[in-house]
Parts: sequence; structure tokens; C-alpha cells
Amino acid sequence: LQPIDLCWGVSEEAATERQTLRICFDELERCRQLSPDCFLLMQLGERYGSQILPPELAADVVARMLPHLSAEQRRTFEAAYRRDKNAVPAVYVLLSAGAERAADEALRTMLVGAGRVAGPTEVERLPFEGSATHREIQLGLLGTQRSGVDDAGALCAVRRWRGQPQGPEAEQFSEADEERAAQVGRLTAAVMERLPEEQVLRYSVDWRGRGSSL
Repeated sequence: LQPIDLCWGVSEEAATERQTLRICFDELERCRQLSPDCFLLMQLGERYGSQILPPELAADVVARMLPHLSAEQRRTFEAAYRRDKNAVPAVYVLLSAGAERAADEALRTMLVGAGRVAGPTEVERLPFEGSATHREIQLGLLGTQRSGVDDAGALCAVRRWRGQPQGPEAEQFSEADEERAAQVGRLTAAVMERLPEEQVLRYSVDWRGRGSSL
């Protein structure tokens, strides 16, 4: 057993160079190849997770979004992404030169707005709307066409609080934002619908602040 935690192990330099998701996706695929009997353990609570710029975007989705960007917004996009002319199908790749986190978040929010107006499907919007956790689960489980025995390599633990988290530490363990909370619910429901009952562990924990037994 060689456990790999996708939340750890990404260097500060790699994060600065916008490589976090690419590293996580590569590690997930490596785990699937080396250990197909058990390659993905999902731990879901009541936080949606970090939303960061996708390492690449499908060119056809970008083509639908660009008309809904202003000239200034297009320049911002073009400073961050370049079309990979060798990729089939074509994609726009995030440049490695990092920017301030606030600037990246502003660009991601801009893509979310353009995507919703342009009308891509929920799956097509996931790269810029979804959290890193959601995207990892989509890649490892929900986005695959396999079913039955092929899903046996994925397990999920779902934690729920007994009582509503309260106090200054509550926001670290639950979503105050209604939209993000709804995204957590939809993601959890999708995973539980996909996996057989014996591959899902549900458990509840009393809220006692940060000292809760998790």
C-alpha cells in the first residue's frame, strides 16, 4: 500500500507555476494504472474545496465563450492561455508563469460568467466552476463510462455533523455559501448513486469545534 494524498506533496513552486491540478491528475492516473483494485479513496464532508484555474480548456468550449468576453477580458484570457495547435482535439493550455492568487480568481470568475451565458453543459463548465476535489472525483469516477466491477477500485467515506457547526472554526468544516453547499450535496449524491452500497461508509460526528473527533 502506497497512500498518495492529493492535498499534500505539491510544492510551493509548482503551485505558483499553476501546476497543482496537473500534478494531481497525473498522480490519480498513476494510481489507477499501478493499483486498479484500490486507486481512489474519497473523503466527503461539508466543504466543497478550492476552485482554481484549469490547466487546459477544450477549444470548442472556449470558442463559445469568447464572444461573451469584453476586449479587456479577452486580453486577460490570452495572457493566461495559449491554444495548443498539436493537441487533438484542440485545447487551450494554461501558461506556467503564475500570477497573484487574486488575479487568478478574477480570471476564473470571468470564465464562470462567460460559460454560463454561452451555455456549455454542466460537465463542460466543470473545469472552471468545479473545485479541485470535484474535478479529481470526476476524472477518477464520475467521468468514466465504466460501471460495476470496474468501479471496485473506488471507495468513499461520507461524514456528517450531528448538529450545525458553530463558532469561528465552523467555516473550516462547512459551507456558509448556499451555492457551494448545494454543489457539495450534488457531488456527494452523484458519488453515492454511482458506487455500490458496500463501497460507501457513512458516519456522523458530534460538533465540538476544532477538537471534534473526525
